[in-house]
Amino acid sequence: MAERPARGRRVVWWLLAAGVLAGIAVGIVCLLLLPSPPFGRADYNRVSMGMEYEDAEAALGRPPGYYGVSPDAPFVLSAQAGLTMLGPGHEAVPVSAGVEDFRSRATGETVARISVWSAPGGAVRLISKDGRVVGKMHWQSRPWGGLWGWLRGPLRRLGW
Repeated sequence: MAERPARGRRVVWWLLAAGVLAGIAVGIVCLLLLPSPPFGRADYNRVSMGMEYEDAEAALGRPPGYYGVSPDAPFVLSAQAGLTMLGPGHEAVPVSAGVEDFRSRATGETVARISVWSAPGGAVRLISKDGRVVGKMHWQSRPWGGLWGWLRGPLRRLGW
């Protein structure tokens, strides 16, 4: 009679293991069927250096802007090509959501335009000059970005 509880426990463990495996299988299927997030690495790769800005915007599928994220959302740089920085002699002048003109402080002339396409999964930033793409960057969302942002202040005060 002592054998029945052991067999019952075994059945429970088998059912539990089958449930865990079924959950993992459902998770994998969902990941495979879900579309990739907007402005991912594939979108970045569709834009090539020297491409006309209008063609690059068409390749990204919508105008520059922040889609479901704030402009200061935490992202990590994952790829870049071409011109990616402008020197300190320039100032950013907002044009519209996600678009800034960089102007020379000395002459006031627009040197380049930076356009940002940003969503929760990633961001693409293009630098264009004379209507052509001269630089591009891809940014991935940073896991634990909110937690890191919250911890950054205290950690800096501790000297980290």
